[in-house]
Amino acid sequence: MPNLLTRFLNQQTVRLKADHWLFSGHIAHRGFHNQDIPENSLAAFQNAIDQKYAIELDIHILKDGEIIVFHDNDLSRMVGIKKSLKDLCLHDFNELKLGGTNEKVPTLKEVLSLVDGQVPIFIEIKNSSKVGLLEHETFNILKSYKGPFAIQSFNPLSLAWFRLKLPNVPRGMLSTLELNHLHLFKRLIIKNYFMYPLVAPSYIAQDINSWDLNVVKYLRKNCEIPLIIWTVRSKEKYINIKTHCENIIFEDFSP
Repeated sequence: MPNLLTRFLNQQTVRLKADHWLFSGHIAHRGFHNQDIPENSLAAFQNAIDQKYAIELDIHILKDGEIIVFHDNDLSRMVGIKKSLKDLCLHDFNELKLGGTNEKVPTLKEVLSLVDGQVPIFIEIKNSSKVGLLEHETFNILKSYKGPFAIQSFNPLSLAWFRLKLPNVPRGMLSTLELNHLHLFKRLIIKNYFMYPLVAPSYIAQDINSWDLNVVKYLRKNCEIPLIIWTVRSKEKYINIKTHCENIIFEDFSP
């Protein structure tokens, strides 16, 4: 049975060479940000470009269909306003600034224009509900982008959508044990990779506290699926983890 399972999973996997750009440089979490440069800002992305780091970022869709680069579901933490993204349009962000700085919340189009292929981009699709609109609008923006990018998400159905629309673009399955906010069924799907054959991921992106799960070790060993570990937040952790993965997503230090 294990041999049959391995053969089946291998049929689903997109093989990547060791020198693929996914593994050629470390990935700055939400850009290369610090106390003065807020996460997911144009300044953080420019800082990553200057240091030649790949960029990880998060995208949401607004009420008017615009795609912004922002991590949270609401503005409380980064802007100090208790408003949900799903209730806002792009014009609502005209006067808003990130983390007490002069940096605004950028759109995906603005970020792509800034990066312009200078470094790879890892785009996390922030969608925990119905798949469709966010993915479609993102696809319309990305289909003309010439630089290297990957799509990653906790939502396997979102990744399966991009498998059909952008089959040659790398897809990363995000997973973590910290999923108590989700329904039990969704937690089981994400933790145990039940949707792996549907997604046919190019890599697994596993959180640093659970990178050694049996299912991850099995896929890495038997299916040769690359592993990217997030989020590494110190040089010490980087030294301890770097031999167990193909790449890292980092912040708070320079690897």
